[in-house]
Amino acid sequence: MKIIPIDNKIFSSDMSEDEIKPYLEQQKQLLNQHPYFALIDQQEIAALERVPSGPQYLSTAVIGREFAQPFIRSPEERNERAADLYRAVRTTRYGCRRDGSHAAYSRRAFLVLHRRYGDTPWARSTPYWFK
Repeated sequence: MKIIPIDNKIFSSDMSEDEIKPYLEQQKQLLNQHPYFALIDQQEIAALERVPSGPQYLSTAVIGREFAQPFIRSPEERNERAADLYRAVRTTRYGCRRDGSHAAYSRRAFLVLHRRYGDTPWARSTPYWFK
């Protein structure tokens, strides 16, 4: 059982949601009146909410580059591209899941890595893609 202090009263977590709801509304109203709340830029918050999660953004950018610039000019560039695909797959394992599953672009980055750079240490270090 979890004890929750609200409004100088003690509530336990086994109380119903309907019993606690009025107190949570009171807290929300109190916090909304705080002077710092006026400093929040709601347009900025909305813009940030439209940005995809880090794993999705990174993976789609790296995969997009592979198809937009198919020619590799040097061994260093080849290594860099393989490393970027490796990192794209890894971020889908440990990154934020606020937008749901990363399976589609994780698998795509994995396949591009193994088809184009299968002989690199980056591909050998990436035996899986992640859902």
